[in-house]
Amino acid sequence: MSTKVLAIEEDERLRQWLGHHVSALWPRSEIEFQSWNQIEMRLAGIAMGRYHVVMLGLDAEQPAGLSVVPAFLRKRACPPVVILADGGDELTAVKAMKMGASDYLPKRLLSGDMLVDALRGAVSERERSIDEARWQGKPMPEIPGYVAGGVEGPRPPWPRC
Repeated sequence: MSTKVLAIEEDERLRQWLGHHVSALWPRSEIEFQSWNQIEMRLAGIAMGRYHVVMLGLDAEQPAGLSVVPAFLRKRACPPVVILADGGDELTAVKAMKMGASDYLPKRLLSGDMLVDALRGAVSERERSIDEARWQGKPMPEIPGYVAGGVEGPRPPWPRC
């Protein structure tokens, strides 16, 4: 199964850079790029469960700023959200994490290693929540790769060997 990534970012050069690093991390990945005006018009209709992770680019010109994060996280089956921010400081990062963001990366300090670590952590977070739901027998059919109870029954909560 390929990893599906939704990236909401305006800067074309950054889009190419993100695409390169996502493809290097997960060669069979599918990355979908959206711009803010597309997302704001389509937010209600996006099936968030088809993605494993969302990269949310926040620009200084983005008037909504962090206030869009709760709108994403309220979506049913929302994957972890990694924020790529133009501005901000430690307090902004803490606020974003308290809102539920998986990670907060300032664009000015962004490196390939930082991005890869954040994406790996976010996808691991999603896998843990799927495993927990599977173990508890909760229905989550909108999540890619999820089968209630699994093929061989529920998986134990301990790590895979």
